[in-house]
Parts: sequence; structure tokens; C-alpha cells
Amino acid sequence: MSEKTIKTRIATFQSVLGRDAQQILQHLQFTPPDKRKDLPSVIDALQKHFVPQRNEVFERYVFNTASQEPGESVDNYVTRLRKLAATCNFKATADNLSYEDNMIRDRLILGTTDSETRARTFRERELDLAKIIRMLKTSETASQQLRTISEQATDVANVNYTRDTLSQKKNSDNCRYCGKRHSQGKCPAYGKVCTKYSKRNHFAAVCRSEPRINHMEDTQFSAIRRDDFEVNYIDYYVASLSSVPKSMF
Repeated sequence: MSEKTIKTRIATFQSVLGRDAQQILQHLQFTPPDKRKDLPSVIDALQKHFVPQRNEVFERYVFNTASQEPGESVDNYVTRLRKLAATCNFKATADNLSYEDNMIRDRLILGTTDSETRARTFRERELDLAKIIRMLKTSETASQQLRTISEQATDVANVNYTRDTLSQKKNSDNCRYCGKRHSQGKCPAYGKVCTKYSKRNHFAAVCRSEPRINHMEDTQFSAIRRDDFEVNYIDYYVASLSSVPKSMF
């Protein structure tokens, strides 16, 4: 690439920069100074100036404390961990296994809200990131299906309860005199005599009268007491007459 072309590219790039960016570019230090004429070096210098420098220790702290949020799916949790791991500068191990994948695997196990699957992972001998994701997603799907079944069962129970309640309410709206539903003023029991206790204006099926057994017993008891009193009084009168001297007659 000719020197004229390079200068043209740099000039074009600077022309699309805002006034503030151009002033910052003028005060940036390039080592050696010739790099100011190199477009990749100019872009790199601007990126270092505008993009804040990340603290690797802090970034790893954020990663290692990232737990699954309530309601967060496994896929979204894995995506968030990958985004956090991108700024942690994780390197590949000597056996070509990705250190980043291993860290995400560990964070998934420790940070998941699925305690049952976490317990299962501790019983496994060989675990990689793909297997952990598969186990968590399977458990997540099963939980969603069980929740759906439970909600449907609850809906059926509510429908049955509503039906029974309406049936009870319907029965409670029946006429107290005939036991049926009818228009106002058209009760079939009106003028009829109850066959149970001979009361009027209701059927025997809905009769609420109490039997008068106690009253009958009280009446009979009173009659017995009255008869006993009369008998005793006559005996007393006869006995008193027998004790009077005959000279008095």
C-alpha cells in the first residue's frame, strides 16, 4: 500500500471523528511517533483511551459470585456466564481443555437454583460443561411440565368446587314450603295440609314442626297427679268421719 493511500485512509478516518475525538487524538502519545500515521495504531490508541481498563481480579470476583437469578432459564444463565468470563482472561490448559469452560461448569454447579441436580453432579465422576448444561436443562423442562400438570389439576378441582357450590346454592333457593323452585305466589303447597302433623300450607317433605310428645306427657302427668289428689282427699275424708263420736250424730 502506497504512502499516499495510507495518508488518505487516516485523513478519511479523522474526518468522520467528532471535534472532541480529534482533539483527544492530537494529544495521544505514540511510541514511536511514526505510529500516528498507522491507522490500526490510531484505532488501538483511541480504544485504550475510551474503553476503561478492566481489573482482572474484580472481573473474576464478579464471575465467581454470579448465581442463577429466580426465574432465569439455564440458557440465559449460561449466556450471562460466558459474557462475564470473556473479561476474566481465562487461558486454555495444557491438555487443550478450555479453562473458561471449566470455570463456567463450576459456576453453573455452584450457582444454580436447582439443588437436586447440583447433588446429582457430585455423584458423577466425569463432568464437562456440555453434560452439566444437558442435566440442568432436562431438570428444568421436567419441572415446567410438572408445574403445568399441577396447575391443570388445580383448575379441575376449582371447577368441581364451583359446580358443587352452585348446586348447593341452587338447592338453597328452593321454596321452604314445597321444596321446589317456582314463580312468586305460585307455591303448590299453598292451602294443602301436611300429612305429618296436619299443619297447613306446606308439604310433609319440608315440614319443620316438632312432635308434641313432651306436651302429651305433661298433660298425662298432670291428670295422674290430679287423680291421685282426689283419691287421697276422699280417703282422708272417710278416715276423719270414722273418728268422730257417734253421740254427735
